[in-house]
Amino acid sequence: MARLGLKGLLVLLGRLGAGRSGNGTETMKDHNKEVSRIYEEAQLVPNEPVATTLDDLSGMSSAWKDPGVAELQARVSRFQVSQFEKGIVDPVFIEFIASVNQIRDEIRSLLDLACGGGYYGKILSIVAPEVIYHGCDYSSAMVDNARLNYPGLRFDVADATQTGLADRSSDAVMLSGALEHIPDYNRAIDELCRLANKYIILHRLPLTKRREPAFTKGAQYNIETPRIYFPKPLIESAFQARGFAVARCRPTYTHNRNVLTYLFVRS
Repeated sequence: MARLGLKGLLVLLGRLGAGRSGNGTETMKDHNKEVSRIYEEAQLVPNEPVATTLDDLSGMSSAWKDPGVAELQARVSRFQVSQFEKGIVDPVFIEFIASVNQIRDEIRSLLDLACGGGYYGKILSIVAPEVIYHGCDYSSAMVDNARLNYPGLRFDVADATQTGLADRSSDAVMLSGALEHIPDYNRAIDELCRLANKYIILHRLPLTKRREPAFTKGAQYNIETPRIYFPKPLIESAFQARGFAVARCRPTYTHNRNVLTYLFVRS
């Protein structure tokens, strides 16, 4: 794909998607309905979040290693990626693309921590093919699935709180939709900052208006999982204390301003 600015890329993709139905708005409505249907069918455990303590959540730190999660998550992501290749851009990808677009002239590598099924690697290969992708997840089942679905990309088994990779080994490091599930989230932030040479993308971070994190126990796919909601000032001060400043901060979704995507830069 030729290099395009974010606006040009999204306009092109939007035209492609709209061209298949003659109505871009209806195309996106149909897409979102289908994503919701696939996602709901992949939820095998009732999700009734309950307040709890951080100590209670610590015993759930390995929940996402359950081998059944990988295929359930992949049902959703495979559809989202296939739609993207047709020009229909799922909302979850837009702020990721915007962050990459802002820094792509300054980076040559991106490390995706807690990469799950690795689908952001596929999106990156389309929108910024010159950036070398490396995905890591502590679930061997997730990594096996990622390797199967995206054989041209690199994936390794590694924990987001302790990867064993070298300091500042990637120009950009991303953590997407994962910090909320990591009870030892400060160690994950330490690792993000240790590994990032220039930039950190913290994608899909859920917020609370409380002064302290809100600790809850919820469910996703076939597992019970921690769900932690973060105060905005706490997150920004945590990265500032580790030498990173906010370069960009936007709501991940237009319909929910309590989920943010951050771009941090080493100061």
